[in-house]
Formats: sequence, structure tokens, C-alpha cells
Amino acid sequence: MANSVTTSFVQQYKNNLIMLYQQKASKLRETGRIEMVTGKQAFFERLAASEALQKTSRHSEQDIVDSLHTRRMVTLADYYWNDYIDKEDRLKMLIDPQSPYAQNAASALGRKLDDVIYDALRGSAYSGETGTTTVTLPSAQKIAHGSAGMTLAKILQAHRMLNAAEVPMDNRYFVIESNGLEDLLGVSQLTSADFNAVRLLTTGEINSFMGFRWVVYNFAAESNVYYGLAFHRDSLGVALAQDVQVEIDRLPTKHYLTQVYASTSIGATRVMEEGVVEVAYQ
Repeated sequence: MANSVTTSFVQQYKNNLIMLYQQKASKLRETGRIEMVTGKQAFFERLAASEALQKTSRHSEQDIVDSLHTRRMVTLADYYWNDYIDKEDRLKMLIDPQSPYAQNAASALGRKLDDVIYDALRGSAYSGETGTTTVTLPSAQKIAHGSAGMTLAKILQAHRMLNAAEVPMDNRYFVIESNGLEDLLGVSQLTSADFNAVRLLTTGEINSFMGFRWVVYNFAAESNVYYGLAFHRDSLGVALAQDVQVEIDRLPTKHYLTQVYASTSIGATRVMEEGVVEVAYQ
């Protein structure tokens, strides 16, 4: 068990184990296409758009539309969380920490899945029959920070870029972090009831605006620049070989202490560049 367990002994005043503030469930899991897979690698199949042909004469032979099939590879990784609860420690506690430990484990793995998804949307994707071709997000799909925070102009530009690529209007998401949310509190088109029904100032939360479902996920800045993401659900592939599983067991070889163990096997990839826009802000 963690050495800090002594803080939960009888000597402390509170009789309840309170978990520190933390993001508990995955915020980005449902923003992509989820596939349950078997193995260490999986592929998301893609079918490119094609053109209709014109018939120019009677009884003519028809040409064949050669449909272009491509794929994106995702490599899965295994993650786990593990801690011990000694039998003697449980006897000294006022409460049983077993359930909070399990919640802590599941929360940690949920946050890890969000990290994997965020990195996949911005990072390199792997294409080709065996996933050997590296594909980066083109500069044309990126909006520069311009020494400014998250602005209405950037939201409109991301909206226009997705529209120009014929990205469907439904299932669009916009991921920002807390500084971006603070910027939006200063945008009158969001906070004023004269413009919309979001009522951002009432709750401090934003659920939908400009056709996006907004997700606040606290990713880190890079050289004082934050990189938000506007994307369509079908542009993100999430592969799960094993969903989060939590196991609680007694270990006879360790004096019958309780082991709390959680694990998952996950991976993610960007499926289509046209459906992802990176929005930088300061």
C-alpha cells in the first residue's frame, strides 16, 4: 500500500476517505468510432469519394468506377493501475478503502484513454496495407494561434473548413481546455441570451455552439500554446481490445493483503484528415 496510508489511520479527524479532485470518467471516448478488436493491431477501413460517369451514346459499353480503398492502422497498448491494502492497515482505518481505490484505478485509466485519443488526433496516423506509411495532419488543417486566445473567429474558421470538406454537420466535437473556456466567457455571442440559448454565464459550461458539442479536457500547453481540436466523430477511430476491468483479490503470498488492480488495452488513430482541424490559442 502507498506509504501515505498513515493519513487514513484512526488519528485523523475525518471518517471518510475523500478522493482528491480529479477527472473521473473518460471525456473523449464517445467522440469517436469505437471498435472492439482482438490483437495488438487493428485497421479502420476507408473508402474514398468517387465521380459519377456520363453516358454519351446509346448502347455504349460502361466504364468501371475504380473505388479507392485505404486503411488506417492503430497499435494498441496495455495500461494498468495497481496498489495494495495491507490487512493491518484496514484494521487501523475507520473505513474500508477498497471501493475508493477501485474508483481511483478506473478513473486513472479513463484519463489515460483521453490522452491516447488526443495524441492520436493531433499526431501521426499510419496508412497503407500494413500501416507503414506515416500521415501527419496537414498545415491546411491547422489554425494558427495568432498571439490570441480562443476566439469566435477561430471557431467560425474551423466550422468553415469542415463545411468546405463536406464533413457532416452532425456528430461534430470541439475540444478545449479550461483557458479556452475562460476565453469563451468573453465572447458575447455565446454569453448573451440575445444571440443564443447556451447561457454560458449561468452555469460556466458550454454544451453546444456552432454545431459543435464542446468538451473541456485539460491537455497541457506546449510552449505556452494550447491546441484545441474541432473534428467529426468518424474522423476518430478508437480500438479497445479490453475495456477497463477492475479486480480486487487477496494475495496469500503477501500476508493476505488486498490487491486492487485495473487494466485496459486501448489504441486510437485519426481516420480522416479532412475531418480534423487543430485550433491553436494562447
